[in-house]
Amino acid sequence: MPAIAFLLGVFIPRSVAKRGRWPYFAHRAQQMLWVYVVWTILQGTVQVLLSSVTNGDMTFGRILMLWEPIAQFWFLPALVSMTALVVAIHPWGTGARRARVAVLLVPAVALWGAAPNVAGLRGISLVLFVGAGAALGLHGFGRLTSLSSKLWLAIGGGSLVVFLLTIQWPVVPATLWEPTSVLARVASVSSAAVGTVMLISVAMLLSRVPRVGGVLASIGQQTMPIYLMHILILAGVRVVMEQAGASAGTILAVAVVLAVAVPWAVGAHAVMLRLEWLFVPPRRARKALLVPTA
Repeated sequence: MPAIAFLLGVFIPRSVAKRGRWPYFAHRAQQMLWVYVVWTILQGTVQVLLSSVTNGDMTFGRILMLWEPIAQFWFLPALVSMTALVVAIHPWGTGARRARVAVLLVPAVALWGAAPNVAGLRGISLVLFVGAGAALGLHGFGRLTSLSSKLWLAIGGGSLVVFLLTIQWPVVPATLWEPTSVLARVASVSSAAVGTVMLISVAMLLSRVPRVGGVLASIGQQTMPIYLMHILILAGVRVVMEQAGASAGTILAVAVVLAVAVPWAVGAHAVMLRLEWLFVPPRRARKALLVPTA
């Protein structure tokens, strides 16, 4: 998730330049909160209906507790909170402004693994990575893509070594309620940062492999549908294939492929399928909230 948060931040400066800081935030908040409510209801309802054949204990009452995110949907209201913080300090443009991203170290370390499961708070420690991405921006990220493969291989290898060293400390995930020492939180933030560099290095190298780069780029364009739908696909495939007597390895392989392929297809053809409302608010809703669409 730190890598995703970083990449989302990269696009913020260009969007702000197009819309303005707070109009952009209003647009982003409307979209994320719409998707949060729609998918909480959708996935929660499916979980309730499948509770007899799964290990889940979802109830309709729990679905309505929107202030406590279920499953992977914590990221959507967290992104609203993180966007507000990053837009407020706008750490891009001049060197002095980029230095403002250091301010985000405070919530990152203070709340890493220590934020309750409350919408907008859980996962907010990832704001450091959103801010770092915004400080770099698309222009800066574009310069990174021009680095040689040898250099990216060296960066990736070095970051892997450092990552393996940092995880020797008692690191904890950013999104789970696991209050721990300040030292462990600092180590966790550090390992997440190094891990993000390592993943970006791998992505840069893979993007230069013929055909592979195009496939990865196509998948990346549908990140949101894949993130929203993958749990439903995984659960559905597991239920069906277990009933058919498939082995655990076969179920895993098929589930992973379909958890990417099906959301990709739905996202890529959402307009044709008239399923845009799954990923963006309907036009009437946008007009009602007076949020510009251009």
